[in-house]
Amino acid sequence: MSQLKRFILVAAGLYGLCMLLPLEYVHAQSSGSGSSAPMERPGSPAFDRTLPNSSQPASSDKQNGTPPSAAESTGKPATEEATQQGLYIRGADGQFLPLPNLNLDQVLEYLKQKQAPQTTPSPEYAVSSVSLQGNIKEDRAILDARLVILINEADQWVRVPLKLNESIFLKTNYNGAGESSPGGFNRTDGYLWWFKGKGTHELNLTLSVSLKQQLPSRRLQLVLPQTAVSNLKLTVPLPQISLEVPTGVAVSKKSLDDDQSQIELFGLGNSWICPGSRSPMRKKSIPFFKPRPC
Repeated sequence: MSQLKRFILVAAGLYGLCMLLPLEYVHAQSSGSGSSAPMERPGSPAFDRTLPNSSQPASSDKQNGTPPSAAESTGKPATEEATQQGLYIRGADGQFLPLPNLNLDQVLEYLKQKQAPQTTPSPEYAVSSVSLQGNIKEDRAILDARLVILINEADQWVRVPLKLNESIFLKTNYNGAGESSPGGFNRTDGYLWWFKGKGTHELNLTLSVSLKQQLPSRRLQLVLPQTAVSNLKLTVPLPQISLEVPTGVAVSKKSLDDDQSQIELFGLGNSWICPGSRSPMRKKSIPFFKPRPC
């Protein structure tokens, strides 16, 4: 019993000693390294530094061992990463080819334009009709020409080639709601004329055309602008007329009196008009030769 009393007294003394000492001097020994570290009192600055911040929990990816995403590794947003990756299209060999400098909206807009019906723009102008009427006087023909031109542009000047290369203008007259002005001459397009105003324009000209001397004949040659409707009415100072015209040209002829005949041609297109007197033995016969293309 004396040893038991002695053990109880020693244990009670050690307990009292531990209660009297401050908590800063109580040490907890680490089980892994064998070193000891002081246990800090709650509420002290040292205790606050040792505790982790409960308001900022550790990343679950790091705790679970999940690797960071590409956006986290590069520090760039995911949308920017996707934009830099671009678009790809499958080639004939099955391989994917990149489309540089293009985004999805641009590709969709291109496909929409390809699928839309393609409309052909209307021309700036069109020569609707050309009408010629006149007679032969000695070595030249005097013709009254009426040209109807359709302009499709509203507020800009449009230059129209009238051809008529072999003629000389004796008189001009314009009818229309817009404006017109001469535009010069060149060997390819002949006479040029400017028109302004959307709609129909009418140009009336008096032409003088020299007859070509090709013995034993004389010919009238004139280049016309391309048009769907064209006709010629010509009075010749001879009572008898023989005609030779190309296929597709409608012809009519009649005698006016003992000294004159009249011929009419329809559908001249942009041809040469070539009548003339042919044989010196038959001075009263005027054949009409085939037009030559311009």
